[in-house]
Amino acid sequence: MRRVLFLALALIAPLPAVAAPESERNDIAVDYRIGKEDVLELAVFRFEDLGGPVTVRPDGRITLELIGDVQAEGRTAPEISQEIAEKLAAFIPEPKVTLAVTKINSMKVFVVGRVTAPGVFSVGSNPTLLQAIAMAKGFTPWAKKSRIVIVRGETGKRVKVDYDDVVSGSQTNFTLYPGDTIVVP
Repeated sequence: MRRVLFLALALIAPLPAVAAPESERNDIAVDYRIGKEDVLELAVFRFEDLGGPVTVRPDGRITLELIGDVQAEGRTAPEISQEIAEKLAAFIPEPKVTLAVTKINSMKVFVVGRVTAPGVFSVGSNPTLLQAIAMAKGFTPWAKKSRIVIVRGETGKRVKVDYDDVVSGSQTNFTLYPGDTIVVP
């Protein structure tokens, strides 16, 4: 009898609050601009079958039931939600749409050359030059730190950087954007 009572109390006792793991938190800013390969979660109030996860395609669009393609790349979640609601209004009276970014896959920077761990780095926000070099585990002994080049992913523009000048504060610690490549000769 005690055992049954103990189990019953254990089942109805409140559980302690536990913070969500870091990987499950949604700390993404409301003004975040969605990019290719980002994963979004769509919810339409009272129409669960219209919701679910959607991934932004390489062409920057997502496809939804009833309304077809919607441009997502370069827009915020609230902007896209509003457009989806407007299009769904032709099928559903006063649709309530929620769209959340659940995973950022579009923010990738590349570090190549004489660094300890060159590669592609997928990050959740725009890192700086120094942060990207840290992700690449620093320089090899033969790196020419005064001749670093940032190749901008969008424009292909080349920016010459001297690492020691950045560290001393006499040159800007550049913010990196999707597709940027750091070349360490």
